[in-house]
Amino acid sequence: NALSFVTRVMEVKQLGGLRTAIVDGSIFHTKPSLHKKPQPFRILRGDERPGDGPEVRVTGSTCMEKDILLEGVSARLEPGDFVRIDNVGAYT
Repeated sequence: NALSFVTRVMEVKQLGGLRTAIVDGSIFHTKPSLHKKPQPFRILRGDERPGDGPEVRVTGSTCMEKDILLEGVSARLEPGDFVRIDNVGAYT
């Protein structure tokens, strides 16, 4: 069975004109085969901030160039938010 992976946003930075959210997980938790298929996800937060925001890339904590969990997410992510990525595990 496929599972969901929940990871916490630790920091949000502006890197080279791209907004980047760094989470405490990594691509090895969600895509161990490093496939390129987009996975369904959901932003989980405790307040009433609007959901849409500037485009952001969600990256893992390994500092490796390939550690990109999600690309082109339109969300107002802030430290302390959580990201749930679905369809992980099994054959992802």
